[in-house]
Amino acid sequence: MSSSWQAILLINDRPVNFKIYTGAQANIISKKLLNGMYGSGVNVRKTSVKLSTYTGQTIELLGCTTLPVKKYLNSPVIHLDFMVTKNSYQPILGLTASADKLGLIRKYDNVNSVNCCKSISNLLCKYNQVFEGLGNLPGKYRITLCENSVPVVSVTRKVSFSLLEPLKVELDRMVKAGVIEKVTEPTDRVSPLVIVQKKNGALRVCLDPQNLNRAIKRPQYNLPTFEDITSKLAGAKYFSVLDTVSAFWQISLDEERSRFCTFSSPFGRFKFLRMPYGIKCAPERFQRVVAEMLEDFQNADNFFDDLIVWGKTLEKHNETLEKVFKRCIEFNLKLSREKSQICQIRVTFLGHTLSSDGISVNKSKLEPILSMSKPEDRQSLHRYLGMINYLSKFLPNLSTLIAPLREIESEIVVDASPFGLGAVLQQRGKPIDFASSTLIPAQRNYAHIEKELLSVVYGCKKFHHLPISDIKLQEISNANKSDPLVQELKSLLECGWDSSKGVSLSAKKYLQYKDELHFVDDLLLKLDLIVVLESMRREILNRLQEGHFVIVKTISMARTCVFWSGISKDIKEMIEKYPVCAKFQICNAQEPEILHEFPTSPWVKVAIDFFYCNDSEEYSTSDAIPESTPTVRPQEPVDEPASNSQSDQESSSYDPISRSSDKGPYRTRYGRVVKPPSCYVAKF
Repeated sequence: MSSSWQAILLINDRPVNFKIYTGAQANIISKKLLNGMYGSGVNVRKTSVKLSTYTGQTIELLGCTTLPVKKYLNSPVIHLDFMVTKNSYQPILGLTASADKLGLIRKYDNVNSVNCCKSISNLLCKYNQVFEGLGNLPGKYRITLCENSVPVVSVTRKVSFSLLEPLKVELDRMVKAGVIEKVTEPTDRVSPLVIVQKKNGALRVCLDPQNLNRAIKRPQYNLPTFEDITSKLAGAKYFSVLDTVSAFWQISLDEERSRFCTFSSPFGRFKFLRMPYGIKCAPERFQRVVAEMLEDFQNADNFFDDLIVWGKTLEKHNETLEKVFKRCIEFNLKLSREKSQICQIRVTFLGHTLSSDGISVNKSKLEPILSMSKPEDRQSLHRYLGMINYLSKFLPNLSTLIAPLREIESEIVVDASPFGLGAVLQQRGKPIDFASSTLIPAQRNYAHIEKELLSVVYGCKKFHHLPISDIKLQEISNANKSDPLVQELKSLLECGWDSSKGVSLSAKKYLQYKDELHFVDDLLLKLDLIVVLESMRREILNRLQEGHFVIVKTISMARTCVFWSGISKDIKEMIEKYPVCAKFQICNAQEPEILHEFPTSPWVKVAIDFFYCNDSEEYSTSDAIPESTPTVRPQEPVDEPASNSQSDQESSSYDPISRSSDKGPYRTRYGRVVKPPSCYVAKF
């Protein structure tokens, strides 16, 4: 079936893109999509129904459920039964739902509809001339200028070498069609050339009328609104939308005023004989001429170059359409057959879809809104709000919903006092940076309103270099969209980790964190930590390594913002790999060795060291002159000074002048240490 058989419906007030498949006997939706809309609260009932594809492949079902479906926001709710699939298929609407219950397609029980196509075909053949050539509406329009306007002659703008040849061809075509004419005599007004490339690659030649528009008096004509036109369509079932060919070029200019529309090009000066695009009086003039042409038709209207015809019955529609064709021939207004929608039950008009069911959102307008990325600056925010405003008639309380977006438009808060200026840069309602400046004596003489404006200028200049959004977050978010591991984790979080069958080894590493993982704006988070995918880990590690901190400090710093499975191991390996980082790691300090004077005789200087052996305290004494070192076990309990037995032995054979110890507990307790060395093995 053609991919164009799609329908966007609302389930739980969320848009879902369904594929209309008249060969299906059931409606299908995936468990993953249901969890995304309802979480785990959706009621899935058991079913004995078995489904298979056209090729005989069995579709694995988890059950069935009933969901409230709406064609558009304010339409009645229709409850439909859906088969819930385990795998992620595109949602499908079967024949019964799409035709009988929702009325998305129309079934014909006989071939009488052939007569409709035949009558329209005959009508188009009969009035084929209305689709041929370029029209010329009656009369010649005289542009009115403001009094005392100053003529301006603009210099010729440069044109790219690659566009020179196509431009020459287009200018020749326009001369041949009677749209422009070459000018050789002097003219008071010359506008620069503007080239616009169409979707099909052809060029549209316009003039830049900024200076000319300042001199033109705008005709005041009451333009209709979309609501003015659609309010007349009550009960209509058949529609035609007719598009005019080069609408403004079908209005001729009088000879004198056509000189005002002279433009310069690399091939000389030309003047428009027809109304050029960009002139501020052109839209209202064209709207007025066509509206007067259709004013006696009850079932026809226009909005600039779009004409709409409708009827409650096919006969009434065709009758009005034929009258419009006759009137177009009478006024010499030409239409485009390729862009026109003739005798349809559903048409696109001014960005909306019109049908017998009413007005609905046009799919081509909705898709860009749904796929639009998160605004990153003021301009993109304004563009997003402008697109959202298109849905204002379909979304109740839209102003309340988008109020937070309008509040964040003000990034800089400024103020002025009699003696100084202040500015605060805010993001998401939190201050990021502050700035202040003292007014010089001349500035203190400013009026208060001038000081306020000066503070605005100061704040904008002070913070113009700072980004409004985090670019790195956007890079991670964009990378997550194409990373298979992140997409697998997202699927597991939505569908559940009930079974590890078919789960990759990389995803199984995150099984222990499943209760802490969640997604926010395409960012995978573990609680409040950003989960970094493998392709960006090296960059994050390099950023962590820039400070050359120790391993524990680096790991602690990383755990405040990022996470991935095995992050501590990767940080440790990275730091041990780099010599600069290893140089600054924590290690036991080695004190310099102390040199002693060499003794004149044995046992004048001795070194004593206390140690444990077999759960008992012992000590060793060493003479400064290398001799045998006796080892003596203390004879007294722990709470008695070990120096007693030691002194007895020492005094029996020698009387040392000095003793050196490593601050053993007994020596320090009784204050008999003379000079504690850095270690018990010393060079004398």
